[in-house]
Amino acid sequence: MPQKAGGYVSGGADSSRAVIEIDAYVAGTPLLIRTSGTNANSGHNPEMRGATHTARFTTSAVPYQIVAGDLVTLLDEDGTPSLRVSAVMPFGFDRTTLLLVKLA
Repeated sequence: MPQKAGGYVSGGADSSRAVIEIDAYVAGTPLLIRTSGTNANSGHNPEMRGATHTARFTTSAVPYQIVAGDLVTLLDEDGTPSLRVSAVMPFGFDRTTLLLVKLA
């Protein structure tokens, strides 16, 4: 579900972009934790990034650009969980990968 974002807009459904259904390869991935560096004063400084799922799809199958903050519902999973897009990454020619996180 497309969401409004940015500027002075507080969010909510974006009526200028229709809700669509697409076929995507969805995989569950663990949270990634890695060290971003050390500092003599602070010691270990871990950086946490992650996603609960990733979704990869054909970019040209979507009539508009999916952006961070949009909502995704997994129709083929039990309970049809809703997830939020945390990042959009181009993947080769005409492919896009979404990093998805569970809604709080």
